[in-house]
Amino acid sequence: MKRIKKVLAVMLVLVMSMALAAGCSKSRQTMFGIMKDAGTMTKYSYDINAKLASSISGLENLSLTFNGETDGEAMAMGVKVSYSFITVDVDNFLTITKDAVYVNVQTLFDKLAPILLGASYSLEDFEEEFGTELKCIKLSLVDGMVNLNGGSNELMDTYISILESAFKDVKIEENKGEFTVRVEGAEEFSKLADALITALLDNEDTIISALEKSNVDDEMVKKLVDTYMDEFVAALDRFNREYEAGLTDEDIASIKEEVLNAFEETTGDAQLDDVSASYKEMFDELRTNKDDFVSEIAGLNGTADLTITNSLTGKEGSRVYSCTSVVNAESTDTDEDISLNIDSVMTESNDISVKAPESYTEFSDIIYAALVYAYENGLLDDALYDVY
Repeated sequence: MKRIKKVLAVMLVLVMSMALAAGCSKSRQTMFGIMKDAGTMTKYSYDINAKLASSISGLENLSLTFNGETDGEAMAMGVKVSYSFITVDVDNFLTITKDAVYVNVQTLFDKLAPILLGASYSLEDFEEEFGTELKCIKLSLVDGMVNLNGGSNELMDTYISILESAFKDVKIEENKGEFTVRVEGAEEFSKLADALITALLDNEDTIISALEKSNVDDEMVKKLVDTYMDEFVAALDRFNREYEAGLTDEDIASIKEEVLNAFEETTGDAQLDDVSASYKEMFDELRTNKDDFVSEIAGLNGTADLTITNSLTGKEGSRVYSCTSVVNAESTDTDEDISLNIDSVMTESNDISVKAPESYTEFSDIIYAALVYAYENGLLDDALYDVY
């Protein structure tokens, strides 16, 4: 099982790298160069479908589809999950802008409630009981947390360089703008894994530097926490006034401090400003285990093959980028097999426009409703007044 999973791990790293390598500068027409050209799209729809089939318990008949569209300012997202006999298909349940995430609870509820709660329970029933509308929820973000225009050029160029280095000894076929690469046999797979890991290690400093620049730091998290604390205090103040709870300004300040302290205790070990140590540890582990990892793949007694095909067609404004990746592996020793197929398509269109929902419920309104619900059901007194 370990060897088959290592083959799958190499495949996933390659696919993720190829997805991330859609940068922002034009390049020559090569298998990896057209990824950079595809990255110049700002208005496009996307569809990513992954199908996993295996005789390994827990991995059989799993399918994931991510779809949506972006205009460079906002992104709409949907997902479809199929496992065994269960399928959940949720379109446009998430809209992301630079300053907020909008969750379409109505869509999620309509799809999940019949499975989890039964068909007789509606969102309207829950809203009536909870005391506020929940069809769409707005969750605030702070500037810099989300980049809808692609990542660091330096990082994307590095990914391209890594892929070109990993595949430098692998034949890439081209037919009318469509590029195909095939890797067949455990030995060839192990060589590709060796080349990929070597290229990653050779670019360690560049990768860590670029990741640090795009990382969510402590200051950003502090701003986000402050934003939500302001909404929490606004809800608490409203509840205090409307229900004559008798809280003074000092009481509210004390409650706020307690909540902040609890948050800091929970996240105190995260050390978001010092992520380089974590990245270096990951690279050190990769360096230490590289030979064992490669030899495990080479020692697979059975079959293993990988095929990746990609193309970029059309003129600017109506381009279509597609990439198909297929990996198959089978172990003769354990009689286990695994098959993974990933299809991704980006379709450019200048007509795409993603708008944030006009009707939504603020986080502060949800907190207020929760306070009212707890108060009216006798759940609030001990929890609230014990704080101070």
